[in-house]
Amino acid sequence: MSAAAIRAYIKAIAERHRRGDATEHSYRGDLETLLRELLPGVDITNEPRRITDCGAPDYVLARGGV
Repeated sequence: MSAAAIRAYIKAIAERHRRGDATEHSYRGDLETLLRELLPGVDITNEPRRITDCGAPDYVLARGGV
C-alpha cells in the first residue's frame, strides 16, 4: 500500500473540506485518484449505469474488463 498516496488523499480532502463548499460528489475525484494508485490494473468507473441487482452504485471496480 502506498503511504504517500494515502497522505496525498487525506491532504486533498482536508483542503476541500476546509473550503466549506464541498458536497459528496466533490470528493469523488480524489477517491478515484487514490483507488487508481492503490489498485493498478483495476478498471474504475465513477457513476456507472444502473445495475439490476443493486441499483445505482457510486463506483464499479473490475479486473480484466469484467
